[in-house]
Amino acid sequence: MRITVPDHAKFRIMERGIDVDDAKRIVNKPESQKIQADGAILVKGTAVNGKKLTIIFEQKNKNHIVIITGYYEN
Repeated sequence: MRITVPDHAKFRIMERGIDVDDAKRIVNKPESQKIQADGAILVKGTAVNGKKLTIIFEQKNKNHIVIITGYYEN
């Protein structure tokens, strides 16, 4: 599966101290998943550093995901 992280999303994720590889790992193996009203998918998991991480992405087709953003839970 191809996972794309557009420049803006990559900037915001890195600005928040999130490793892009960690975000991709959680997209591939989430602990929980929820489909939003707008069709975006919200997944949660535990980052390598032990913090809870939320990633939001769009499923473009069965083989392509585009990460929109990510953030640590407080």
